[in-house]
Amino acid sequence: MQTLDHYAINTLGIPAVLLMERAAQATTVVVTTLLKQGLDVVRTCNKKNMWAWSLSPNQSLSGKQCLVLCGKGNNGGDGLAVARLLHQAGAHVNIALVAPSNHYSGIAAVMAQILVVMGHPFLTLKEITSGIINQADVIIDALYGTGFQGAIGEPLATLFSDINKIKSTVVAIDIPSGLDGTTGNIETGALRATVTVTMQCVKSGMVKGKGVEYCGEIVVADIGIPNKYCNNKGKKC
Repeated sequence: MQTLDHYAINTLGIPAVLLMERAAQATTVVVTTLLKQGLDVVRTCNKKNMWAWSLSPNQSLSGKQCLVLCGKGNNGGDGLAVARLLHQAGAHVNIALVAPSNHYSGIAAVMAQILVVMGHPFLTLKEITSGIINQADVIIDALYGTGFQGAIGEPLATLFSDINKIKSTVVAIDIPSGLDGTTGNIETGALRATVTVTMQCVKSGMVKGKGVEYCGEIVVADIGIPNKYCNNKGKKC
């Protein structure tokens, strides 16, 4: 997938920010379906390949509580874009950053700056209370992407444990944080996803090791890389 991303951006000329926005829209479609219609409908849409990756302007999430956890990389940028789209749909969105927004870089910084201009507040990880976790109808995991390897440190390890214990509804963007995208290994902990929205193709670590246990329902989202260059039917690249 890293090779496909590089090829799409540098050879085909698809802007990286466009791919990120497409990933965010696809994730928001799944989150909206989950919140409005439930997990069984997500599973049915997935089984029958009924997804339409554009947002409906009539979908309202008024009254829904969302918590979005954003890392500093592109995965976090996806999460910031999802947070904006959920907010625009009327949801109450808490956004927790691993670092101040002005420490973000690249296209993640672009997505953060949009929210700054909109006047949307950010939380630090230390400001995430048990009340915020318990009140969330869905938690969006946008902390680490498919390139993650190694161990989860504090305070994330404790936060992951707390979320897993109460069996929160979690939607992971691309892959659950803490899961090695290649091997499926988990060293010190990972977020357990209800649904994982993975971009363009399933990664090997999602179907072996702890991947099967932690990914939940896997939805493969089309983010606009031409099918000529990849397989987006749920198989490994």
